Amino acid sequence: MREPASPESTPPSIPWLAESLRYTTFIPGRIEANLRSWWDATTNTDPDKIQIEPKSDSQTIEGIVEGKRVILHFTRSRVNWHWAANETQLLGEFPIRSIGEYENAIPEYLEMIDRWLSLEELPDFQRIAFGAVLIYPVASLEEGYTSLQGLIPSLRIDPSASTEFEYSTNRPIEISVNDEQIQINRLSKWSMKNYKVISIDPSGTQHAARQYLCRLELDINSSQDRAGALPRQEIPKLFHQLVDLGKQISEHGESV
Repeated sequence: MREPASPESTPPSIPWLAESLRYTTFIPGRIEANLRSWWDATTNTDPDKIQIEPKSDSQTIEGIVEGKRVILHFTRSRVNWHWAANETQLLGEFPIRSIGEYENAIPEYLEMIDRWLSLEELPDFQRIAFGAVLIYPVASLEEGYTSLQGLIPSLRIDPSASTEFEYSTNRPIEISVNDEQIQINRLSKWSMKNYKVISIDPSGTQHAARQYLCRLELDINSSQDRAGALPRQEIPKLFHQLVDLGKQISEHGESV
């Protein structure tokens, strides 16, 4: 795997919070999936909700696992393991949720996915992907733009004149898996978001509060151009590599 390039200066570190984490796998052809068996073996927890939709050939199992909202979703030939914040994990008064610090959430998430990948009953996988939505609360747009500028040096952001910002890119690389070169897409989407909450006190006076967020959406995935199945024994290691690539982007931005 190609190491990240050494930037001339180290970009500022952003202590990202994880809004959600996702594992996705694509299965060649259609299968009959036993989602409840997968859920029980992976989470060791009873689900809160099971939903089956015959017309769309999809199934969803959802529950709270060690304080996180876990969603297992299957549709046709695609499986998602989705981690998100539960209803109590709000950032103050704003409709923003986080499962905690990104760096701390990753080991626990990998442990859960590794348990699932160790099951003998799983089918072949043609593609896999790691996704994450990361947020970083800041006091102002200017502070947010300054933080993002250090991670996206090729762009010039005017903090005093810009009210909205969104930037997407894909920087594919090749990594070696079992003596085979596999193309990995590294998609990242950087943006600034702001939320406004209006409250009214007993006297009828309105009060407005704002929360600004730096936001990074990651989708690190193996190429859809691959024809055959991925080497089964290499998939856990490959997924860890995808997670590492996402972490490098969150820490170093464009320099990787």
